[in-house]
Amino acid sequence: MKERLKLIKETIKEEFNKNIFVLNQPMWTVFNNDINKIINFLNKEIYDRIDIPMSLSIYNNELTKLPNNLNIDGSLILIAKNLRELPKNLTVRGNIDARDTSIVNLPEDATIIRGDFYPSIELGGKKRRDNNEWSLDLVTTDSVGERANALYKYITETFDDSDFDNINNFDVYDIIPEPTKHEKMFRFEIPKLDSSEWAVGTYDETESTAIELKKNEMEEHIDNLDIDVIKPYLNKRKMLKDALEYISDEIYEEPEAWGIDVDDIDEDGGYNEDAISERIYFYSELAKEDVIQFYKEHLEGRINDYLNLEDYVADIVENDGFDFLDQYYDNIGEQRINLNDYYIARID
Repeated sequence: MKERLKLIKETIKEEFNKNIFVLNQPMWTVFNNDINKIINFLNKEIYDRIDIPMSLSIYNNELTKLPNNLNIDGSLILIAKNLRELPKNLTVRGNIDARDTSIVNLPEDATIIRGDFYPSIELGGKKRRDNNEWSLDLVTTDSVGERANALYKYITETFDDSDFDNINNFDVYDIIPEPTKHEKMFRFEIPKLDSSEWAVGTYDETESTAIELKKNEMEEHIDNLDIDVIKPYLNKRKMLKDALEYISDEIYEEPEAWGIDVDDIDEDGGYNEDAISERIYFYSELAKEDVIQFYKEHLEGRINDYLNLEDYVADIVENDGFDFLDQYYDNIGEQRINLNDYYIARID
């Protein structure tokens, strides 16, 4: 990877001899007006050889047009208020984020691989409203629109004007889908309701999100976990194997620290093998009798190396539920739309 990035930087310097854009791995961030020159560079053989996805992010509010036949091996992020349409024959292997443009429609000849299209925030909601795109009669199962309806129904049934000033002047088309997910859950922003941000997901999406976030939290504080609590999730067989190796190695390395007396030195100046073997046997039996206790006394700092964190966290989530995902109300919402159940959390 380092060699490929070095190749990119050297080619950039040779091609432009100035810093007209910044490489923010894995994204090209473009601030320059000469879009065609940059696109031509990205289409060069070197771009094919670097073998890593490269998104393209363009910041230019004067930009009105992009070149046709654009092929982006990653996402396309556009911050260009005067850009009203996407180019012809566009291929993107990720999201097309046009929220900060005047683009509403995805051209029929555009190809999106492994991603979604996010139209203008300002105009996209108006288009959806004008076309009634998120009508419950029209939204498809497991779609963004169905999730938006679940969020709208949950908010209007759960909160009132004491919670949000504009709730009585709010409909499903005021909900803005975000291009990035909250782990596995879909993200939405509602500028009209205090610019609040929400996550909506199926049971599987919500469970996966809860496990991943709880796992990240545990990893930050793993040294403070109660050994007696995590005991069922420790790989005791591996612990014992490593403990026996540790006992043998350490007793040979520092015999006196393990209770072997200087009187046990033989005539050659080395420690008596019978004495060493007796000590190894003694401590090995202690480890076999209670390997957890042995680690507490001799190897406490290594206990977490044997923790099956995934199973531990999965059981925590199963027992405690998803409420912790909601950062405002500590209460996960549930809503059924078209016979599909969704879980809802306010995250900002």
